[in-house]
Amino acid sequence: MRSRSHLAILIVSIAVAPVAGQVPAYRPSWALRSTGQFVTLSAENTAVLCNYGGGRLRTFVAPGPIVRLEVTADEAVIRLQLADAQELCFYTQSGLPASKDQFTHLGPPRQSKFRMNARSDSSFVGRLQVVESETGRSIRQLEEVRYVSRARWSDNGTAEVMVGLQRVGQTGLSAFRFNPSTGELRELFWSPDNFDCVDYFAFDADRGYGVFTSHDFVTSLIDLRTGKCVLSIHLRIQPSPPPPVLVSSPGWLTPGTAVVAAAGIVGFLIFLRLGLRALKIGLRALKRRIDRRIAEAPPGTLEAADYSEPFDN
Repeated sequence: MRSRSHLAILIVSIAVAPVAGQVPAYRPSWALRSTGQFVTLSAENTAVLCNYGGGRLRTFVAPGPIVRLEVTADEAVIRLQLADAQELCFYTQSGLPASKDQFTHLGPPRQSKFRMNARSDSSFVGRLQVVESETGRSIRQLEEVRYVSRARWSDNGTAEVMVGLQRVGQTGLSAFRFNPSTGELRELFWSPDNFDCVDYFAFDADRGYGVFTSHDFVTSLIDLRTGKCVLSIHLRIQPSPPPPVLVSSPGWLTPGTAVVAAAGIVGFLIFLRLGLRALKIGLRALKRRIDRRIAEAPPGTLEAADYSEPFDN
């Protein structure tokens, strides 16, 4: 592989930085042009590999929020850059962890006749231009450039850069391919109404689609010829319900239940004793009453009359 330098190109992003604590408008994405697949986020710390129809093929989980995605030139290894500057690498198709040394970053050629510059001024109106490397003479310049993304270099020595610009009174999104050998800056497509997602827009010019994911993890597939959304995919991972918390119990006989049970037993015994005593007193009173009535009965009762002799007529 040819030796490359990172100093031959100066690409300056002039996108307004998000306010601290503010939710970013879009999530990172990347198009795999060898397979027609794309990679985006389904959660703060989860990247997913999807096919063009939106089906999930692979998941890459990181220990923290993912802020950037990158893929090697052969698209065999993907790199996840986290908010704490940590980097994780995985094999794109298998999902297995890969060594950081297996990620080869491509940059511009060391020796090139032309280079590409991008810069902005205080009015947030920048410019993208191609200049001669030796003389610094401007060969081509684009006006009304608002945003410039990082260049994506390929193993054939060319670079692609996304820009947000204004054209005929309309703002939109465009991509250019730069050839440092010839100085050619060729436009690949123009898509209106996607002005603010330059740094997060991934595309496959040969297949004619682009992809970006919003902050709420809704991915949109864009037809590059019309700029229209042809498919919306809801990739958010729903949080799983928390597992049930199993609380160990020492059994039903705890100190509290023992006190309650003892109090209940004592109360029942007291109630039973009082009840038996009341019943005994009641029976004694009933017996005395019966005996009193028998003693007070007058002689010549019906019982005596039953045994008397009949009168003679």
